[in-house]
Amino acid sequence: MVCPKCQANVASDSNFCPRCGTPFKNQNGFVANLWRDNKPGFLILSLLLVAMLGSIGYFLYSRTGRFVVTVESVSKDEAIDFYTKAALEVYCREFATECQPGKTGAIETEIKRVVPGLFRDNAGGFARIRYYNGTSEPITTTRFKYRQPPEPWRVGTAKTYYQPKIDRLQELRLRGGNLPFESKVDLALTIATVEHSVPFTLQAGESKTWCLINASGNGERQIEYAQNGKTYQTPILRQNQT
Repeated sequence: MVCPKCQANVASDSNFCPRCGTPFKNQNGFVANLWRDNKPGFLILSLLLVAMLGSIGYFLYSRTGRFVVTVESVSKDEAIDFYTKAALEVYCREFATECQPGKTGAIETEIKRVVPGLFRDNAGGFARIRYYNGTSEPITTTRFKYRQPPEPWRVGTAKTYYQPKIDRLQELRLRGGNLPFESKVDLALTIATVEHSVPFTLQAGESKTWCLINASGNGERQIEYAQNGKTYQTPILRQNQT
């Protein structure tokens, strides 16, 4: 090739003119030599770039989900069905000898008969609260807050509230007391209530549902939760809203 400055004949793979020193940065020789002389470095850089882009992609993907909490009004019949199943599960765990094969259906029917009487003081309606961990990391709910505006926020402490009742009924059992069936159902449902109250942990992709009583339509709720050592809180939740 010919040097554009001094017109000297120069080898086609030269990076500069040997006569006048003009660099040939736009020539194929320069690019070819750059790739040939630095091929290992380019390969390493390419691998690092791919790995970095992959990490960024995973980071963005792992943050696309949300912790979703919904509160929905439900009818009394829906709530009774839900509480019946929850009580039956605990009942058959606490009184396993009564839940023999073929007897579970009859016990469930009797539990459903008893459950409405446990809510005779409820005047606020029923609501279903659903939790869904749509993120890629476990979430632990830490506090459940609620209020009737303009009242101040109160913190739900189901374990503190119900534990004395559970202890009293369990003590009667341990002493050989013959608990009436209604008391057994009350015990089972109370244990279920505590077990479904905060705190609890949801794994990635896991969901959980529970029913609430005294859930009037203007009530507000808020869930505090922790993930990866940091504490967050949901927006204020109202019935039939996310």
